[in-house]
Amino acid sequence: TSPGLESAPAKADVARPEDTTPGPNVSQCSNNESATPVKRRYKILLVLLCVWLFAMLATLPELIAVWPERTAVRQAFSDYADALVHQKFEEAYKYQSPEFQERVSFDSFVQYQRDVQAKFGALKSVKQEGMAVQKWRKPSRWGATILADLQYEKAKVRVTFELHRENGRWTIFSSSGREM
Repeated sequence: TSPGLESAPAKADVARPEDTTPGPNVSQCSNNESATPVKRRYKILLVLLCVWLFAMLATLPELIAVWPERTAVRQAFSDYADALVHQKFEEAYKYQSPEFQERVSFDSFVQYQRDVQAKFGALKSVKQEGMAVQKWRKPSRWGATILADLQYEKAKVRVTFELHRENGRWTIFSSSGREM
């Protein structure tokens, strides 16, 4: 340094009275800083929970309405399947929807059942594997999908059945299957 000029001490070397006053220490600052993202996460979680709760409350009437319909669908399908297994084709045909009956005569329905039996053997059992029931709002109508395994003497066929509720009664609208 030049004579007559003193170098100023570095900031860290200078002790100031305000540096010795009590205050938050370093660990308290970092906790406060990390608490902000945690609080934000909780707020986001709370908002998501509220949205989910609102959605559940909005759909609650439909969820309540679906429950008894599931029982009715299950029973209608079970009766239809029993009729097929016992080759009571007239009874099974009654479970077909009016649209199906308009397109397919009873004789054609019976002939189709006989053709399937000629290929796979007699139908031994029908096992329901899955079911979904839903109500559409516009137009207001009910629908169901059932996935079932039809066990014949020579093969198992997985079939998807579409059911509609018409005039308070569940009927089979369509079906499609594939050999497993």
